[in-house]
Amino acid sequence: FVEVKSSPVGGLGLYALKDLNIGDVALTESPFLSVRGIEWENLSSALSPSSPSSKRIIEAVAALPAEHSKLFWTFGQAPTYGDTPNAPGIFWTNCIATQPDEEQGAWCMYEHISRLNHSCVPNVQWTYNIKSGLLSVRGFRGVRQGQELLVSYHPEDSDSEGEEGGPGRWQEEDET
Repeated sequence: FVEVKSSPVGGLGLYALKDLNIGDVALTESPFLSVRGIEWENLSSALSPSSPSSKRIIEAVAALPAEHSKLFWTFGQAPTYGDTPNAPGIFWTNCIATQPDEEQGAWCMYEHISRLNHSCVPNVQWTYNIKSGLLSVRGFRGVRQGQELLVSYHPEDSDSEGEEGGPGRWQEEDET
């Protein structure tokens, strides 16, 4: 349902291979990298390889199987993290928190979903299923074939009409 290609927003993005209606699932994935017990400290700590979170991220990336390690290093990093690719910079640029409480949840990277770019007017939203541990991308507004899928990175965002459960409702309880 999606393809990865260059994005005018920045780096790579996900594009619809077919039209998506509101609620249609475009993609569901499990993470290829999951780091528990870390929290965003601050930019200075994120840039320091000796900070507690950076150490955990570096260890987690070093422990990846070869195939996942190769995938990890294909991701870009925000200029804020420096010109030379580094594990914490790539991770913080592309990770997604799976639970609002960092102590219970994990920060994860996904092969495709982590390539979604941000928009203040998103056309998809992500939802996390606590029971299965899977993250899904669903149409939030109509998406046409060939259009880039864009998500809001800010959980407090809502759609232009203020609808409850807007694009920021990325965290979802178990749906059975």
